[in-house]
Amino acid sequence: MNLARRIRLVTACATLLVLGLSTTATAKPVTPEAGTVYETLYNGLKAVADGKFDVFVDKFCSKDKLCPTDQAIKSLKKYNLPAAQRQAPKCLKGANLEVTKVDGDPASDDNVKIFIQCDERGMPRPYQLVKEGGKWMFKNIY
Repeated sequence: MNLARRIRLVTACATLLVLGLSTTATAKPVTPEAGTVYETLYNGLKAVADGKFDVFVDKFCSKDKLCPTDQAIKSLKKYNLPAAQRQAPKCLKGANLEVTKVDGDPASDDNVKIFIQCDERGMPRPYQLVKEGGKWMFKNIY
């Protein structure tokens, strides 16, 4: 590898490192309170972590967005929830959630995206929740 390519490679790596450090969000512990979007997020992740997929589908899954059909629910239980089950315990910090960012205002919006720091070495995970019938429900699960 010639010197010019090495310099470009080192410069690119340094730029990525600086960008990575500058975009690292500081997590704020949030204790879920009754009736809030954070309570739904916490309890939904707890159900997934405990392997209670039917409870998740019945109580926390958006019937319009994430669980609109039996086929969608079947696929969710077969693929998405087992994958999320491996990650969910890392997202639950005792009785708190480590929230790094919230897109939207849970007090006034019916659709929010909450970023949670699950793994100290990884990027925050986004969870979208939507209000249906006055209750917060999961719009996605990873």
